[in-house]
Amino acid sequence: MTAILCEPPTSNRIVMLDILRGTAVWFMILYHFVWDLNDFEYIQLELSSDPIWLSARTVILSIFLFVAGVSMVLAHEDGRNWHAFWRRWIGITGGAMLVSFGTLLVMPQVYVFFGVLHCIAVASFVALPFLKANFFFTFVIAVLFCFLPSVASDPFFNRDWLQWIGLVTSPPQSIDYVPIFPWAGIVLLGVACCRLQRMTGVISISDWCPKNNIFKITQWVGQHSLLVYILHQPALIGIIWLVHITMK
Repeated sequence: MTAILCEPPTSNRIVMLDILRGTAVWFMILYHFVWDLNDFEYIQLELSSDPIWLSARTVILSIFLFVAGVSMVLAHEDGRNWHAFWRRWIGITGGAMLVSFGTLLVMPQVYVFFGVLHCIAVASFVALPFLKANFFFTFVIAVLFCFLPSVASDPFFNRDWLQWIGLVTSPPQSIDYVPIFPWAGIVLLGVACCRLQRMTGVISISDWCPKNNIFKITQWVGQHSLLVYILHQPALIGIIWLVHITMK
């Protein structure tokens, strides 16, 4: 088990990032578990409007997107690694299409037409020009991305084919809406912070391997976050549905 869950020293993966991503996955699973219990009416919560749950969603999304930005810098540190880029992009885009198709079948009125995977896929191209850019320039652009919806939203962007941009005045009905503005700004923040770390070396994000089994499992989850993301909701819904019909 240790050999599987703990990356060897020669690996180019950063264990700390895998654990951070894995932690976000665990919180995402908990969040969706509560959401599913709410859907099955075992609990009654206003998840779409409650400040606590909205904040929890924001934190979880921010971790995923920030780590995506950091990972891009590390992947292209020795020059453009197009093979790795396209392999990763195809996997993320394929996952996004599965999420859209699955939610369209199950809940067509609120299906995921532009969720977190869609955002990461598009933001990957947005981030490319900044992977070697100056930290301060990238940071300023990231902040602009984050705050632009507050000052530049317009009814023009409420059209169905423009909603993915994020400058809407009326958010669309979707169970997972993660538009480019502001969320690609979090990816760029990850890029900027990783560039700063690589230039200064103030904070070490490598040379650490967990010995605690919880950390090791979380690391494994972080390494396979896309697969877990795709499978966890069908699994959760299936388990709750089985319990639901059993208790009837």
